[in-house]
Amino acid sequence: MLLGDHDPLTRDLAADVLKTGGCEAFLCPRDESLAAAARRVRADVVLLDVSREPSPEAVERTVLSALESGARALLIADGASREQVLAGLLAGASGQVQLWTTSPQRFLRAVRQVAEGSAALHPDVAAAVLSQWRAMRSLDQPKSRSGLSTREVEILSAAADGLTNQAVARRLNLSARTVENHKARIFAKLGARNQAEAVSIAIRQGLLPNHEVGS
Repeated sequence: MLLGDHDPLTRDLAADVLKTGGCEAFLCPRDESLAAAARRVRADVVLLDVSREPSPEAVERTVLSALESGARALLIADGASREQVLAGLLAGASGQVQLWTTSPQRFLRAVRQVAEGSAALHPDVAAAVLSQWRAMRSLDQPKSRSGLSTREVEILSAAADGLTNQAVARRLNLSARTVENHKARIFAKLGARNQAEAVSIAIRQGLLPNHEVGS
């Protein structure tokens, strides 16, 4: 397990609980990116103290950086706003958990659920995420070009070339799971129901100048 940029007290408590539960806990050095540190220690899960981030957009960037390594992300939500938590979950985090107001057993259970590929979400939070996702899907107009990141455009372009998730991952030096997470965000941003529709919308918006509709 890798601990990102945390409040010192939160970091120490999380590390102690993880070690007590038999989990290895590593700290991300300040001079190393989350993705690089997670790859180096082969972390299954990156724990992120989202209350440390100045905005929901910053939470999104931090989660995406963690996912670049192929690890899963779990949000430590103590002191975080609803908007920060939703931004992290919509960016691809696998769940959120309280550290200071829950038992060590529940905290460890959430970490293990995420490590095993499951989600760790309170029902109220899951409902809020679903509501937000539906709101994004229900927009009448697709998102503008600025709604997609450079990485998302690269992934969509590779998908338009007919590459599978595994092939896209190899081309861009990502994990297949990271590609899947990016695609889910692309569909939501463009208001697309599937990959073919996302590619078609992107071509019409001029995002994929080397492709044509139906190509």
